[in-house]
Amino acid sequence: MNEEHRYSGEREVTFGELFFLLVRKLPVIILAAVLGLAGMFGLLKMRSASTYTATTRIYAVARDRSTGTDLGIFQGGYTENDFDAGTELAYDIAEMILSSDVMETASAALSEVYGEDAPDAKELLSSVKVTRSEYMRRVVTITVTSSDAEEALAIADAVRDAAADKINSLLGLNVAKTADSASIASASGGISKKRLLLGGIAGGALAVFVILLIYLANDSVRSARELRERLGIETLSVIPLTRGEKDRKAADQAFRRLRVNLGFAAKQPAAVLFAGATKQDGTSAVVARLGEELAEAGEQAEILGGAELYQRVKERTLAAWLKEHRKSGGWLLLDAPSLAASMDGAEAAALCDGAVLVVEAGAAGPADVQDAADQLKKSGCPLLGAVLNKADRA
Repeated sequence: MNEEHRYSGEREVTFGELFFLLVRKLPVIILAAVLGLAGMFGLLKMRSASTYTATTRIYAVARDRSTGTDLGIFQGGYTENDFDAGTELAYDIAEMILSSDVMETASAALSEVYGEDAPDAKELLSSVKVTRSEYMRRVVTITVTSSDAEEALAIADAVRDAAADKINSLLGLNVAKTADSASIASASGGISKKRLLLGGIAGGALAVFVILLIYLANDSVRSARELRERLGIETLSVIPLTRGEKDRKAADQAFRRLRVNLGFAAKQPAAVLFAGATKQDGTSAVVARLGEELAEAGEQAEILGGAELYQRVKERTLAAWLKEHRKSGGWLLLDAPSLAASMDGAEAAALCDGAVLVVEAGAAGPADVQDAADQLKKSGCPLLGAVLNKADRA
């Protein structure tokens, strides 16, 4: 460890690091997308009642009643001037159709059919739309939208008749002629695939946002690079989380690497203390597995930990135990309690040839690791490096 290197509180995050994070969390993102799609499906299902659109038309034709008998729009009898005047009147007719008088008259007519269930003037106004064609300028189209096809037809006819009567009565002219009865122009409903897709995308995007937010908000140490760059501590090995056969093989390789690097760092079989920076770093499991690896490699190793280590530190007999077992020429591995939880580890470290910090990836903060390293420094025990335990493999 570089003794001059101090934790600065700064952390660098690379795009590659975030990319591999999202790759590892891909099952979670996919699940969130599926849940988003399912949620949107449920929402659309509740709101997917079919909607029917009925249309009818009024022709605007101006003809003074004193000029003769009304022959009807399809029977001739109208002059070119009548039609030209109708084009101008169509603008006024479109406005008059949406008047409260017309809506109230139409509502009264509908009440004769539907009784108390008939829509009132305000409800009619919200369901009626009036448009003029750019190419058929004397034609005013009335469009009615309703969840019931028969009701849409009835409303369209009632509004058309009420509007024609009102306009002719008001202007004293035969200006409004009904062109046809209402008909269903379209029916819409069901579930939109586009909205379903948006629901899935929103669910996945939300998952990505939450994953990145949690990751960036967590200042814990996650990689060997962070230990080196933020704290100046070299990593002897990175032990992966074991989820399957592939991870077990990677863990076997990691412990072989730890055995080799520990030999380089300590120079010879020595008394090495292993201690965690926090309470849940998995130090005992690391020491036990390293002991097995040393034995498989033909190297002698003896482990001292738990209650026996605590007792020897308390009774001041640890130095004698170390002196006696050094004669064997093998490794002496001390499994110490967390340096944050007890001073036993620091006291034992003072009698050892070196120490290794065990750091749980994603759990131990840089300040915790720095405090543990400082404890070892005060004890006079050289810090050989760190083991990053329970690490997610990219």
